[in-house]
Amino acid sequence: MSLWDDPEATDDAGLHADEQGGLDRAPVCPACGVTALPGELAHVVDTTFVCDNAECDSYGEVIA
Repeated sequence: MSLWDDPEATDDAGLHADEQGGLDRAPVCPACGVTALPGELAHVVDTTFVCDNAECDSYGEVIA
């Protein structure tokens, strides 16, 4: 389990996951809870993210 899996866990500085701020993270699919992956393989700042869980109803759809 990682810090991001346990909302009560803290990092070495004593910060909860939601207090660490400043970290841009990929969005999580609201239907299945899996972290979305970039829709394109290019390294760009404004990429779209899609659900990559083949068992999800939102598979391949853009996650905002």
